[in-house]
Amino acid sequence: MGDDDRVSKKEVYLLLMKMFSDAETIAWSRLNNFLLFNSVLVVAWVQLWINDWSMWWMLIGVSLTGLLSGVVWGSLGRRITSFRKRYLDEAIALESEVFKDLPQKPAALTKKLRDELPGGWSGTRWVVIIVPYCFAALHLCLGVFVLVIRCGQGYVGA
Repeated sequence: MGDDDRVSKKEVYLLLMKMFSDAETIAWSRLNNFLLFNSVLVVAWVQLWINDWSMWWMLIGVSLTGLLSGVVWGSLGRRITSFRKRYLDEAIALESEVFKDLPQKPAALTKKLRDELPGGWSGTRWVVIIVPYCFAALHLCLGVFVLVIRCGQGYVGA
């Protein structure tokens, strides 16, 4: 390999920023898929509750599916958030060498705005983790509700 084959720090920096941006897109895309999937589960649960409560075991199955999907998607949210953080931190470390003459470094500014603007709790790093775990808790409550009603034999249509 000659000197022409070496990757410059600027190219590495640009790649890190692209990876950061792609991770952001992936995080929101996964959350959208999760919300669509869980909307179907909630509608299915409600339809089973209204139309045929005697199939309580299906209600439990839907609740378990929602619980597991929430935990899995929440874990995926934590994973992609850690990737985003690492890409941004690596880019910030390279900025002092790549953009010496710029007064405001792009990656550092991105991190500063993310951390200092109001509503930081509603950003990607929290929403893609908390929303799936909230849906998991909802499905857990629905499943426990069905079991309590079933064990008490006070279910509709008895």
